[in-house]
Amino acid sequence: AVSMWSHNFRPDYLRLHEFLVGALHARRLLALTATATRPTVGSVCNILKIQTIVRCDRSFTLPELLAEPNQPRVQRGNLTMDVRCVGDEFAQERELIKILRDEEHVKESVVVYVWKRATADILARKLRTLVRGGVRSYHGSMVPEQRRAVQDAFMTDMTRVVVATMAFGMGLDKPNIRTVVHFGLPKSIENYIQETGRCSRDGEKGRCISLVTNKDYKAMRWMESGGGGNSKQSGLIRRLLGMLLREGETGPQKRYELSHGAEAFVREEAEVANGANVELNKPCYVAFEEAEMAKVLNCPADELHSALAHFAYRAKGHVRLFSKFPTKLKLRFFGRTEVSDLAERIPLLGRVLPLTKKNQGVYTIELAKALAELGGPPGWLSNALWQVAGREFAIEKADYGYMVLIIRQADEQQIQAWAEEISGINTRARQNSIEKLDAAFIALSRSAEAGGKEAGKEGTGNGDKEAERTSVVHQTLNDLIDAYFATTHDPSAVVAGDPEERKRRLYQALGEEYKSRSGGAAATGSAAPGSQPGAGGGGAMAQEERQAIERDAVFSLTARLVMSPDWPSIPSDDPMAVAHVATQFLAGIGSMVLPAAKWRGHRGWGAFPPFG
Repeated sequence: AVSMWSHNFRPDYLRLHEFLVGALHARRLLALTATATRPTVGSVCNILKIQTIVRCDRSFTLPELLAEPNQPRVQRGNLTMDVRCVGDEFAQERELIKILRDEEHVKESVVVYVWKRATADILARKLRTLVRGGVRSYHGSMVPEQRRAVQDAFMTDMTRVVVATMAFGMGLDKPNIRTVVHFGLPKSIENYIQETGRCSRDGEKGRCISLVTNKDYKAMRWMESGGGGNSKQSGLIRRLLGMLLREGETGPQKRYELSHGAEAFVREEAEVANGANVELNKPCYVAFEEAEMAKVLNCPADELHSALAHFAYRAKGHVRLFSKFPTKLKLRFFGRTEVSDLAERIPLLGRVLPLTKKNQGVYTIELAKALAELGGPPGWLSNALWQVAGREFAIEKADYGYMVLIIRQADEQQIQAWAEEISGINTRARQNSIEKLDAAFIALSRSAEAGGKEAGKEGTGNGDKEAERTSVVHQTLNDLIDAYFATTHDPSAVVAGDPEERKRRLYQALGEEYKSRSGGAAATGSAAPGSQPGAGGGGAMAQEERQAIERDAVFSLTARLVMSPDWPSIPSDDPMAVAHVATQFLAGIGSMVLPAAKWRGHRGWGAFPPFG
């Protein structure tokens, strides 16, 4: 999670070294991982400033590791891996039921991984009537009590099968899970290793089976490419930085200039952090609620968080970011003592009350406003009030969001440079996640293909054929996983064998969608999959006419949509932002600007479901 090249990057971790060494004065750092590619190892070493890498077989400096030709086996030796490419979701379900009903393994614990939360619930409901031993779903949208109940039932063998997203497994140490099934694709090869790592942790034999369809791959790739709204638009970054750094910019943010006392505290704290004198330039606090800002920018909350974390990391010396910050404190007095008497008796309360707004007996403090006036670190005011509250009043933290301390103002050139850098990072990160998904798809499909060729050979019985097929799949996948972890660049091409083979495989799976996204790069000179040789081009012409008619219909509907009086103003100067919202709308997918609950009754909603 420390490295932006890993499969589950957390932007806040960019500041981890600063916190561990600066705040906790750590003298040594040890980073542990079982699933890091070499680019990820390099990134972790750079972020945490680590010089020595210890692998299971020897130690390295970073340059030595990147140049090392050997790669130890990544997957555990007691696990047998199998891949089965199936035609559609119905065949996928039939194959899963067959696996779960296998008499040889009918009493063993099983985890079935899916990539969507809705799929976990739907599939678990279907399987309950078809599979013995109990089936339950598990995903991140469930409340903690539900998740805990599912995990407890699974750990105590009250439930045999759990259908789960990748949220299930972190910290799970049930030693006798004998089967892990991927009902679809893992998001990356790293995810595959982590999730199959739940299997047979006691060292006994275990099996890991992947059921792969092109449809799942296409949908996942569309989402990773920004189709679900997670688009990292450059316009979003520019607008966000403008609201934070420019005075007078409209938006949900509130700006408070620091008093002389608060300014002195900020200067002292900044000089301690930097070890040198710090020049302040119109210091202020900017605060906003997370939900409000996400709605204005039409982006998911995690995308907003990512942009802010990247900005704070790159704008050190200019800003400090306080995440998960309660923008308001609410004071409720119990009536034992008059509020005015308490204000005289408790000096802190006397300073705070003039900064509050009273509504129906509740005194609300804009926390950033109070800190700008009174000074002190962000957490001190709520803690200090709690210490003096006694039995006289209660304190509630409310409307969580972010507070940004602007230490020095930035000019337009600097703002633009930050916006371009962060947008570029987000673009590269999105491309990285697509490449990881491509590598997982290619590795699994190549392994299944190799097994299919082995099964097609003559001269062996059916039982022997299946054993030989599984053996070839297992060996091929092991080799591709090791190659993936050994490479320092272009993992999907390495797993495919070469860039041209990657193009061929991706075009075969994605069709025209891959061709349009890659600017025609997939045109390899061979006929498109499914085309008829010698057809004289008639089929292609009909397809072109059909696509032209559909394109005109989409353009017409989109134009009517965005010009209609009920179409909201999209808060972005980036045309791609409007395009994303319109495409989601036509696909029947809700967004922050056009939530499904409000807009699904509109005549244009879901008019082109294939966009989804």
